[in-house]
Amino acid sequence: MRNIRSKSIAITSAVALILAIIFPCQAKTLRPIKDPQTENEVIQLYNRALKYSKDDRNVYARILLEKAAAYDPTSVSPYVHAALSEIYHDLGNPERAIQEALVALRYDPSMTNIYYNMGLYCKDARRYQDGIKFLNRYTEMVSGEKRTNALALIESLKREQEKLKEFGSSDTDYLSQLMAESAAHQWDRSRIPLKVYIQPSSSARGFNPEYVQIVRNAFITWYQAS
Repeated sequence: MRNIRSKSIAITSAVALILAIIFPCQAKTLRPIKDPQTENEVIQLYNRALKYSKDDRNVYARILLEKAAAYDPTSVSPYVHAALSEIYHDLGNPERAIQEALVALRYDPSMTNIYYNMGLYCKDARRYQDGIKFLNRYTEMVSGEKRTNALALIESLKREQEKLKEFGSSDTDYLSQLMAESAAHQWDRSRIPLKVYIQPSSSARGFNPEYVQIVRNAFITWYQAS
């Protein structure tokens, strides 16, 4: 469902330009809230971010969208925050994704897809009741296959919520959750100890020799905890 980032934007103004239209058939015309110069600056940032996102360069996209969000409120604000919510989710931060999605809905409660996406974000954040609430709202707004998919996701959230009850929130690690989800796998004892080779050097961009010892220490900590 997550297709917020597929919409490029143009703005109606005597001095405005149609900027970086990536998908012309999905372009959206908006009425400016601030002066045309500010609105066009935000649109440029937004459309550039879409290009980065399309190339899976989400960190660069996030930076541009954060710059665009600094101009809030503009006519593009709901789309900026909707795109930010998807990018934060892709970057592994569902809580921040939820925050950005809520901002998008505050600017434009009619953004139907955001309600479905909130179900996905809340699922990853283990905020199942919140996710179910947004998905129920979504089912009231759509029909057909979209509604069927949303109902299936609701059932998935309910099942995961029940699984959480099988282990305590005070557990020191996530093993009990993995056991509850039948996702915990163990090495055959005949194969232990495992031999792990850690390459001492690399020409990979960003490599730091200090990482080698960090990884070694991590394996030792892992072994001791097991």
